Amino acid sequence: MATFIQLLEQFGATAVAFFWLPVAIWTALALLVAVALKFSDNLAAVYKYHFCIAVLSALPTGILMAAFIQAFFNTAQQTFSVPVFVIQNPIPVSAADTAVQSGLNIEPAFWIGLVTALAVLIAIAALLKLGFHFVQLRLFIKKVQTEGYASLKAGSGITVLFSDRVEIPCTFGWFQKKVVLPAKFKNEPENYKMALRHELMHIRNYDNLINSAIQMVRAFFYFHPFVHYFHKRTDEYREINCDQRVLKDPQISQKKYARLLFKLSSKKMFNQSAMINMAVNPSTLRKRIQIMKKQVNTAPSTKRSFIAALLMSFAFIGFMACSDITDDGLTTGEVKEFQQQASEPSFILFGDDSPLVVLNDEIMDSTKIGIISRIKPKYIESIDVLKGEAATAAYGQKGKNGVIEIELLAKEKAMQDLKTPQAPQPPQSPPTPTMGDDVFVSVQEMPELETSRAELQSHVNYPESCSEAGIEGTVIVQFVVQPNGETTNFNVIKGIGEGCDEAAMEAIKKYAEFTPGTQDGEKVPVRMSFPITFSLP
Repeated sequence: MATFIQLLEQFGATAVAFFWLPVAIWTALALLVAVALKFSDNLAAVYKYHFCIAVLSALPTGILMAAFIQAFFNTAQQTFSVPVFVIQNPIPVSAADTAVQSGLNIEPAFWIGLVTALAVLIAIAALLKLGFHFVQLRLFIKKVQTEGYASLKAGSGITVLFSDRVEIPCTFGWFQKKVVLPAKFKNEPENYKMALRHELMHIRNYDNLINSAIQMVRAFFYFHPFVHYFHKRTDEYREINCDQRVLKDPQISQKKYARLLFKLSSKKMFNQSAMINMAVNPSTLRKRIQIMKKQVNTAPSTKRSFIAALLMSFAFIGFMACSDITDDGLTTGEVKEFQQQASEPSFILFGDDSPLVVLNDEIMDSTKIGIISRIKPKYIESIDVLKGEAATAAYGQKGKNGVIEIELLAKEKAMQDLKTPQAPQPPQSPPTPTMGDDVFVSVQEMPELETSRAELQSHVNYPESCSEAGIEGTVIVQFVVQPNGETTNFNVIKGIGEGCDEAAMEAIKKYAEFTPGTQDGEKVPVRMSFPITFSLP
């Protein structure tokens, strides 16, 4: 169970950066476009049609581009983890923290991962449904041809079929385009001519291919209401655009064409997701006729409309892909993540397993490492990571655990313009505490671990029940180091259960030895927190 929760947490954390953040940006931009289209009555239908296509196509493209850019910038900036055994002090302790019982702690990333997994399942179901429609359509066409219905060639690669199973003219096919008309249209020359012209206009505009692509986007993002909204608008504007193009022919009567649409509006559609139907929705009939009267004499440029939509799509993709990139080419998240690790020396006791940090060719020791957390991101030009032979070749044995190289722009200015520390600095001469029940959380000289990590590691017992259940994680044990170096007042403030909490506490009780902390030269009791990570091979 714990492993499943951790997998969902990791999945959720990844999904936020690579999926949900671009989706949120797309949603905000799509809302603006939806509002603009709502109040743009004078805009030609072809522009609205192409704009809706641009918005829908930008969603998957923007997500893929954002993932590519983040992966590209993260390649050379991998983060080193702090050693398994780390002394952190002080960890903020509240009443709520001390009340936490050992067990599994559900993080927000778990719920995000769960929602993402559900969205994936919905997308799979929608794709299967779409595939079923295409298979059903293929079987239908075979029946139409084998049953001997009339067909004739209307052009290169285009076949016109008549069937009494179809009540509304429709078009489908990628390479071999097919137009299916109601069988009764064979005896209605005017209706046949108008319907065929309408369907051939779809083929000329590549609407059948566009419809297939949009159906795929709709299936992948079936959970998003805006995707359904723009899909519906796309169908509407596509038919209006074709109406206008057909009525450019002076031989086609606008009145008879409107009568045909009215007649088809009450008919039953067939496989709407797999083909294009002439009468998409009866509710749009009145709107189509009104726009038909108003704009029949206009001739909007398809080429200009396509270019405008393409620019809109590029704008969407740009916002989605570069949302987390700073001016210096580093992601804001990466800078903050590294600075979070490079906290003040009193917070982390660096050991032999820590990577070497080099700031503008200057090796940072433990007394200077805290400066990194106060450097403002705008001064950071690059963060490079060296590992293995590359690190030892450049820095000798000092780089055996890896090297993090940081380059600053205007180093002197960056050092002068440091961020204010989050915690206030202690006064120059703090009052000497009483030695009753007072326990310090931060003193001038913090307690130091005398026991080697390797020795302490050998004494940590990984419970068999925890190992069999595949439970991994970090146990944080809180305790007090007394003036004589003895450890007391043990408490688990974060646990993973299955006996790991007790094993961590037992190892520290028996085998961890500390030098006491001092304040103004006097040994005092100090509260500390010690994380121990349990990891399966």
